[in-house]
Amino acid sequence: TSLNTLHNIHVLLEDYMTKYKMTAIATMEQTDTVDIRLKDINDEAAILNIVTKAGYNRNCIKFDVNAKGIPTL
Repeated sequence: TSLNTLHNIHVLLEDYMTKYKMTAIATMEQTDTVDIRLKDINDEAAILNIVTKAGYNRNCIKFDVNAKGIPTL
């Protein structure tokens, strides 16, 4: 996945951060993914739907669920 594509996905998802309780979004060059930290695992499907409807590959999205909203090290 190109860095430009990952950046576009990152920007697309910024508008949904509050609605889907995303606490962080990061573009990871090393893994060619957009890493998303969620408070609720149930929002995962809706976020993947947004990404695929925009024409992007869902395999470049990686989720981490942090239900308590506590930053991880």
